[in-house]
Amino acid sequence: MALTQRLEFRQSQSLVMTPQLMQAIKLLQLSNLDLSAFVEEELERNPLLERESDGPEAPVAGEPAVGHAEGSESSFSEEFSGDSQGSGAEGFEPAQEEWLNRDLGSRTEIEQTLDTPLDNVFSEEPAEAAARNAQDAAPTTYTEWGGGASNDDSYNLEAFAAAEVTLGGHLAEQLAVAFTAPAQRMIGQYLIDLVDEIAYNTADLDDGYEARLITVEQLTDSVDLFARHYREARSRYPNVAEKLVFNEALKSILDGFVGDLITNTAERVKASGVHSVEDVRRLGERLAAFSPPVEEQRRRLKDFLYENLYYSPALASEKEDAERITGELFAHWMEEPDDLPRNYREKAVHEPLPRVICDYIAGMTDPFIYQQYEKYCST
Repeated sequence: MALTQRLEFRQSQSLVMTPQLMQAIKLLQLSNLDLSAFVEEELERNPLLERESDGPEAPVAGEPAVGHAEGSESSFSEEFSGDSQGSGAEGFEPAQEEWLNRDLGSRTEIEQTLDTPLDNVFSEEPAEAAARNAQDAAPTTYTEWGGGASNDDSYNLEAFAAAEVTLGGHLAEQLAVAFTAPAQRMIGQYLIDLVDEIAYNTADLDDGYEARLITVEQLTDSVDLFARHYREARSRYPNVAEKLVFNEALKSILDGFVGDLITNTAERVKASGVHSVEDVRRLGERLAAFSPPVEEQRRRLKDFLYENLYYSPALASEKEDAERITGELFAHWMEEPDDLPRNYREKAVHEPLPRVICDYIAGMTDPFIYQQYEKYCST
């Protein structure tokens, strides 16, 4: 037997999700309000943390120090004095130094010098202002997943990354950027609710079919709207699989609802004679609506979903479990409101606590509500 020596070099590369990286990813997803709430929670939880002093900030490189005691203050010219040829890029040109030391005067004098109001010089970009104003109106990905800022130690990155933005949430974000006037947002939100209802009805039909809780035969026997669109799709595509025909029927139903909503709303607006937001408010009824025949079709479709899907015996155990978890969490937060995130506690000062808790629970996904149940109610 012979012995040989061999030297091998192996190099591998892998991504390790350290706690610091996970926390950084979490913080980057927070809105300004959520981030402020998170900081307050951490300051309460960890006594070793200190809030940064509100005193004078440390001088930035290239700027004079402020707040020196009398007799020791140094001027800009003294700090950057010396031969300009020897200092090179480290100093300022004489003209620059003279401009920096010059008193610009009052606001009125500055506006006269610039020949324009200061608000026009330093105004926010429209998109930035709209996004900032929309933080409360439009749900973010973070609030969609977790329902608000939280100081949970068991941060679930996988559940957060898998969270999906709903159609209503996506449209609300677009609405917040496109419009800033409260009246326009109010009208837009109502339209979003109607569109969201259309999307949910067709999506729930698809989910029930995929889960084999409802069949094409049930739908064609019980829902005239579906039966008509399914027959039309089958006549156009006689040799394709049932699922593809089913999908085409759903697409036709969705197009019909949307088209009717647009057409009927336009006709109602024209017939009402409104010309302003105040006219709309005094009208006494909502202008955006389906036509009566289509509204009746929507109601029958919803009744079918309640009877055959939402209250299906196959889902009874899951429904009971969800009601139990939601009820126990609601009761816990009613007894212990201090366990709510800070932003919801502050909201409860001005609004009824039951309403605030309902809003908090409504923003949760399944993984997050189970996590909250384990944290507060599993003992």
